[in-house]
Amino acid sequence: MVVVFGWLVGTVYAQNCPQFAAPVVTGRLPDSRWTDISGLAASRQNPGVFWFHNDGGPGTSGSGDFFAVDREGRLFAEFRLDAVNTLQARGEGRVDIEDVAVGPAGPDGDTYLYLGDIGGNLYSTSRNELRIFRVREPQVSFAESNTGMVVITDYETFKVSYPNDIRSDAETLMVDRNGDLYIVTKAPTSGTSTVYLKAAPHWGGSTTTLEEVATLQFGSGNLLGSRSATAGDISLNGDEALIRTYSNVFMWVKPPEMTWGGAFASVTPCALPAAQGGGYEAVAFDHTGTHYYDTYDSQGSTSTAEPLNFYEGGVGALPAFEGYHDIADCSRIAGWAWDSSRPNTPISVDLYSDDARVATVLADVLRPDVRDAGKGDGIHGFDVITPASLKDGQPHSITVKFAGTATDLSQTPKTIACAGGGAAPSYEGFHDVASCSQIVGWAWDSSRPNTPIGVDIYSDGARILTVLADALRPDVRDAGKGDGVHGFTIVTPASLKDGQAHSIAVKFAGTATDLSQTPKTIACAGGGVAPPSFKGYHDVASCSQIAGWAWDSNRPDTPISVDIYSDDAPIATVLADVLRPDVRDAGKGNGVHGFILNTPASLRDNRPHSITVKFAQTQTDLSTTPKALSCAP
Repeated sequence: MVVVFGWLVGTVYAQNCPQFAAPVVTGRLPDSRWTDISGLAASRQNPGVFWFHNDGGPGTSGSGDFFAVDREGRLFAEFRLDAVNTLQARGEGRVDIEDVAVGPAGPDGDTYLYLGDIGGNLYSTSRNELRIFRVREPQVSFAESNTGMVVITDYETFKVSYPNDIRSDAETLMVDRNGDLYIVTKAPTSGTSTVYLKAAPHWGGSTTTLEEVATLQFGSGNLLGSRSATAGDISLNGDEALIRTYSNVFMWVKPPEMTWGGAFASVTPCALPAAQGGGYEAVAFDHTGTHYYDTYDSQGSTSTAEPLNFYEGGVGALPAFEGYHDIADCSRIAGWAWDSSRPNTPISVDLYSDDARVATVLADVLRPDVRDAGKGDGIHGFDVITPASLKDGQPHSITVKFAGTATDLSQTPKTIACAGGGAAPSYEGFHDVASCSQIVGWAWDSSRPNTPIGVDIYSDGARILTVLADALRPDVRDAGKGDGVHGFTIVTPASLKDGQAHSIAVKFAGTATDLSQTPKTIACAGGGVAPPSFKGYHDVASCSQIAGWAWDSNRPDTPISVDIYSDDAPIATVLADVLRPDVRDAGKGNGVHGFILNTPASLRDNRPHSITVKFAQTQTDLSTTPKALSCAP
């Protein structure tokens, strides 16, 4: 795959920090209402579900709408707090909800959503008094489609204020395992964010004054990058916290003897991978606390399909980089990059022109020479179209580094000097084929008759990749289209082989101009892989969790899902995507095949229940299922 530009920066800088992989887009949030996303939290009652909300709500600030989606962006349910009407009736109609968190509210074992009306957008950028809305976490059915907006009237509101009549703006709300609330101010100008505590328990009625517990200086020291704290989350076990800025993700690992106030004040944070390219105002651990996700606020842009980025945790040994910068010329920048500690995992590189970063690219092109040299599976090449901005008749020094580091690849930098673009593009091209095996065509610019150009490939209106049309097409050459080196052929992505119809369109790269005979429709079943070969084990059914692992040996490194039943009635579908070292060590792929479901409160009724786990959408049981369960309320 050839990428024109990338969106990713950052790595783990502290030696003892947890390690996370570069972001992978697992899905998109395409609803036109979702252009101002400002909060994300993993459900505890519905593992695999994420709650998110718009910044104050779609259309009109203060609607209190929140949504349940999975990691692929599929909508399962939508809810509305009747905050607008209630607060307007009291003359308190301004609401700026900026973050959502999930946590406990007391000893009953249930979990709650906390929506923070903590922003200053409607208050001349700052305010003294804040509101927190708390609602018992709704149950979501994976078996039923979204049935429209559900209005919730049974929720709590409690008020807090900054001490000493301070006025501020905040976008970060976190809840720890004790139910304590933490609010982090934004401070975009100075970068000095203050961490405030509202200790549990929480009651309505009078306003409670927040306690200042720490100060964070974003934009300097260990918190380089953007000065605005825009989102945060505390993990399920309560020992890790994330804070997102527009450009970075930072993690604090709390020592057991410390409070979070002490940890924020004294623990050196870790810099983690962070996607770029949008107004990132949402970050969350997954329901296991092992991985994290983020997405962004695209308000004011043309995007209507915000990505849900997944960052895999526990990726193994510290990096051991090797790589080579092969080419830098007026058409392409190419080479390879490899991390021997993750021999079959593509890594990214940062491209610089005259010491300014111009792109980040995933090195995921097959290089047989790299494979034959013993560098894993060889899928470690990169091949990038030289940006038009560098074709200005001036010399430029092109440097390639391992992404998020100061480490150069071998044989970098290289110097290019390319004439300006010349005549305006005069495009011709044809989309020949879109099938379950490949997408094929050709693209040509008659103003540069012997120079390959790029094409953007779209599925259902969303760009999925950019490729360089640089394959020899004798028929194109014989038709007088330059040297004929203008063809493209790509393997149809497995993500499109889902039994659904997809519209495949091809455009000249970076434009809205279609090739001839595009779009084309495909509908492909299952990806053409062998039938599933399932193995799995139901380990635990207790009053706190239901756990085990599930694996398909024909897709050894791909997580699969399981259906969980109580007394033969389905209660949840869970993606088995938790790292299980014992499963990995037993030869079951990469071992990312475990599942954990918090035992639903509805089963804690002093009655016996039979808990069964099946491979999703089948009647095939895991080993050692069912298990008996009987729990007190």
